[in-house]
Amino acid sequence: MAKRKYDNCFLKPEITQAGQYQIFKMKGKDSRGYPWMVRLAPITAKTYPAEMPQTANADRIELYVGGKPAEIDKISGKMEVALGEEAEKYNIEKAAMVYVPKGVPVQHRIIKYPKETTWLLNLTLTPKYEPPKVKKGGK
Repeated sequence: MAKRKYDNCFLKPEITQAGQYQIFKMKGKDSRGYPWMVRLAPITAKTYPAEMPQTANADRIELYVGGKPAEIDKISGKMEVALGEEAEKYNIEKAAMVYVPKGVPVQHRIIKYPKETTWLLNLTLTPKYEPPKVKKGGK
């Protein structure tokens, strides 16, 4: 099949196995050269170390959602997310989005395992959002 103009827009994820679960992960660079990453996994597939919190060299978003399409607001379990050097703790018992600034330590712990699949979507954010340029006349 001949190469098409936008073939590079369809990316192949890295699928890894964590016990009985699969984890979906993709990494790349945007058109300006800034790195990005997307990771999707059931929260029960991730190991949550009790030792030192993790830090990243970029801002991140962590999205916790339920696995039933009609009830994504219900995670049916309880997560603890600790932010900062002081490990300020927050409990997540329903769908939530957590913004983790660059360099801020974050630590996760499952307090109550979910009865239903609960997803954790991690997004690494690029350094600067640049809105699309709109041509005169709205086109």
